Amino acid sequence: MKKLCMIFAILSLFVFVSCGDSKKENKDETTDSSDTVNDEDSDAADTDSSDTGHNEKPDSDSGDSGDSQSDSGDSQSDSGDSQSDSGDSQSDSGDSQPDGGDSQPDEDADTAPAVPECNGINFPCKDSVTGYIWSSKSKGDIKGQNAEEYCEDSTEGGFSWKLPTIDELRTLIKGCDGTKTNGDCAISEKNGKLSQDFWSSKCYCSEDSFDEGLYSIFGDLENWFWSSSLRTEDSSMWGVDFHQARITAEDPATKAYVRCVVNDDEDNGDTQPDADTDSGDSQPDEDADTDSGDTRLDCTSFPCIDSSTGYLWSEKMEGSTTWEQAKLGCSNLNSSNYGGFNSGWHLPNIDELKTLLTSASGGTPRSANCQVSEANNCLDVESCWTCATCTEQGIQKSDSIYCSNVNTECNDFSKLSDNDWFWSSSLRSDDSDLPWFVNFCWGEVRYHMHKNSLGSFRCVRKAE
Repeated sequence: MKKLCMIFAILSLFVFVSCGDSKKENKDETTDSSDTVNDEDSDAADTDSSDTGHNEKPDSDSGDSGDSQSDSGDSQSDSGDSQSDSGDSQSDSGDSQPDGGDSQPDEDADTAPAVPECNGINFPCKDSVTGYIWSSKSKGDIKGQNAEEYCEDSTEGGFSWKLPTIDELRTLIKGCDGTKTNGDCAISEKNGKLSQDFWSSKCYCSEDSFDEGLYSIFGDLENWFWSSSLRTEDSSMWGVDFHQARITAEDPATKAYVRCVVNDDEDNGDTQPDADTDSGDSQPDEDADTDSGDTRLDCTSFPCIDSSTGYLWSEKMEGSTTWEQAKLGCSNLNSSNYGGFNSGWHLPNIDELKTLLTSASGGTPRSANCQVSEANNCLDVESCWTCATCTEQGIQKSDSIYCSNVNTECNDFSKLSDNDWFWSSSLRSDDSDLPWFVNFCWGEVRYHMHKNSLGSFRCVRKAE
């Protein structure tokens, strides 16, 4: 019995020790699982993993699973770190946005100052049609030779100004179809047409606007504004007279007004204006060919034939003579067998003399259509002559048949490049002391010179 009790005591002790170890082991495992859950919680681990750690039995496999979950927790922790890195990356990306925002002000700082669209009042201003920026006009008139320097020295609005070319200045014209941009007036620096030969009656409008500013988009009342374009023949500077929207050239020693321009398209090819200009230029050239095929005669020796009329012309006779002397001089060519012809030479009548008229650009001038004609028996002033049809550059007064010529320049309106006035043999039917004549300087059929005045003359005959 004593022996049996000893065995029972030993077994009880064994059981007690085993239970203690099992509770301790279970406690350790629970602690590990708790640690895992805590790790997962701290690293934003999911709740299911924590639940698994509590429900599975505390055996060795469960411990391995716990380790695996711990690793998963670590992995999630790493993922969290990765997200944190991503957050840093986003933070960096966020930083880049402000930089992008900063780039906008820098870009604005590099461009020209903002200017309002032109309204004719505030300057500088931008023309919405051409994109050109225009300055205010000069406070006083300036010599042409100083105009470029005036613009280059100007600091108005913070821009770098220049004197406009004639093409740029023409964009300020309105209401005159011939001289506004792409009008029939051929004068253009872009197209290399700066010679006086390209000037014609299409380069101005006959109606004056001295006090109205009708021809200026800014309403300018001052008549004359300089351009930087020079006439080919000399140093005269082309410009615009806004009283008549007239394009003409003046001596740079004279004074006129100035508007300066900024044309940014000059740096990038100025493609649009070129396209417009080319289109516009092709029309005048086509018109010129249609009108007359350039009627100027290339006469290097005389007599010289005009194949369009069949007339044979002598050279300009030397000196200035009266009308009677001119008639005699042509008659004497027959006795001298001039050009191999001993008959037919005569002082041209007004119809024959008018055939030598051309426009300054080589086309047919309106004065060539003047109704004054010997063949049609129309030789009186009141019935046959008007300023509108018999002159190129005059203004018809409303209460008179007389014509007030406003042009001060002598232009070439002659097929033979004559720049003075020439006698015709035709006499006015209303005053036989006043022969009809042609002034090639201004492209006019005229009637007011007495027979005893001194004029120039050429002789003519039929070529056959």
